Amino acid sequence: MILYDIALIIILLFTSFLILIYVYFLFATISAAPYVPSSKVRIKKMIEMIDKPLGSTILELGSGDGKVVIALAKQGFNVIGIEINPVLCWFSKFRIRRQGLKNAKIINKNFWNYDLKDVDIMTMYFIPHKMKKLAKKIKKEMKPGSIIVSNAFKLDDWPIDKQDGKVYVYVV
Repeated sequence: MILYDIALIIILLFTSFLILIYVYFLFATISAAPYVPSSKVRIKKMIEMIDKPLGSTILELGSGDGKVVIALAKQGFNVIGIEINPVLCWFSKFRIRRQGLKNAKIINKNFWNYDLKDVDIMTMYFIPHKMKKLAKKIKKEMKPGSIIVSNAFKLDDWPIDKQDGKVYVYVV
């Protein structure tokens, strides 16, 4: 009887965990984008296409596991990662601290509530159905001459400044 109770508890906990994951991914897809890591090849292309001096401030939209933030910080940029998922945020902070990077930080916040006025460059791997709303926010808040580097998806109706495969660069 005790083994049956323990098995039932384990099944209930596992099922609850799966339901929480499903709800999170549903929320992430509706509000912004689910966690999908960028490949090393794409991260390298994104960095190569940034035409701003080292020391510029970069905002990584939806920083996920921190791979892009860490890669940019290692190149000498000041990088801020915005991540809505608290678990990914904690994991990214841990990775940054472990590598001793002083020019990188992660903020656990909803991007839509973050002011873009001090951002020189924004990198992102964003979801297509929110690009129009994102473009409005960028035009309203980012200063002229700022750069947007998009992994995989295009900004609606914006002229592409540079393109390498599925990496797009835009100038505000």
